[in-house]
Amino acid sequence: MPVVTATRTSIIDVAIAQAIERCADAPRIWVGFSGGLDSTVLLHLVASAAPGRVSAVHVDHGLDPKSEAWALHCDARARALGVPLHRRRIVVAPGPNLEARAREARYGEFRRVLTQGAVLMLAHHADDQLETMLLRLLRGTDPSRLGMATERPLGAGRVLRPFLDVPRVDIAAAAQTRGLAWIEDPSNAATDHDRNYLRHVVLPTIRARWPDAAHAAARGFARGEWDAALAAAALDAEIGDVGAPLAVERLKSRWAARLLRRWLEHCGIEGVRESALEEVLTQIDRGLGVGVEVVPGVFVRGHGGRLYADSDVATRFDERSWDLSGPADLPNGVLRAQRIGAPTFSGQLRILPWRGGDRI
Repeated sequence: MPVVTATRTSIIDVAIAQAIERCADAPRIWVGFSGGLDSTVLLHLVASAAPGRVSAVHVDHGLDPKSEAWALHCDARARALGVPLHRRRIVVAPGPNLEARAREARYGEFRRVLTQGAVLMLAHHADDQLETMLLRLLRGTDPSRLGMATERPLGAGRVLRPFLDVPRVDIAAAAQTRGLAWIEDPSNAATDHDRNYLRHVVLPTIRARWPDAAHAAARGFARGEWDAALAAAALDAEIGDVGAPLAVERLKSRWAARLLRRWLEHCGIEGVRESALEEVLTQIDRGLGVGVEVVPGVFVRGHGGRLYADSDVATRFDERSWDLSGPADLPNGVLRAQRIGAPTFSGQLRILPWRGGDRI
């Protein structure tokens, strides 16, 4: 059992006090509650510090036969704390990138529950931060985005991670001193997942040599967040109006990938992989007519020297005939024809989605 000291206890207490202070104007504080150790401690402490202001959200991905029992556990724990619990079961189909698709589904539900100005607290801690930094580094991520931000926008609200500078051993100590019960997900021990491999195989070796590695990495990233904020402000000034098309000429600098990612975030599109950004930049010289899928169902397309981000309307577009006698209603607009001079056409035109190489 970890040794519990006043210093360790105060780390948790200070983190929660600072987080509650940052939520002073929030109409509602949500806590992402999986039922595991970290989120159990977070919900317990936040519910105690801000009674009557807290709700919990639990997303059941249905990936484990015991997920329904875990959801019932979360419901019982929330009721014991007097906290309303929003439960949602989401089906994530088996296949490639299962973890990434489950995460996207989970964050989609988080966006849905966040009303204007609300805050969602998540229990990521310093050890999670070190795992994330190493994982992204090994995947070739932009160095400015290696770690998780302490605070960032999400939907109509924002995400806050109070424990990001707190090592997991301190969270475990807090749970033990308070006699809390939590769920152990057996999938967290499976080393066939990249993150679990880092957690169970790589990081123990690192800690054996550098015991304070997680805390040091979290502090280092926190210091870098200020520089990242300045960089984001510079990118915002370069992009211009939020949600407006992006001029391709803006992407001729060494910061093209960062600028492109920031523009997509302005469009409400997050979680874009580096490979998708690189593909957009590669395809720019080819016109980007068909577009590049940057996240499932969302494409970046080029027209008239500008980039646009939209859903894949082509997949919902049925070929049809048109005789020009009236407007043609299309999924993303209305097509009209105006005759100039003597009529020279009679019959039917075909309307179909644009394909690579098509010209008018």
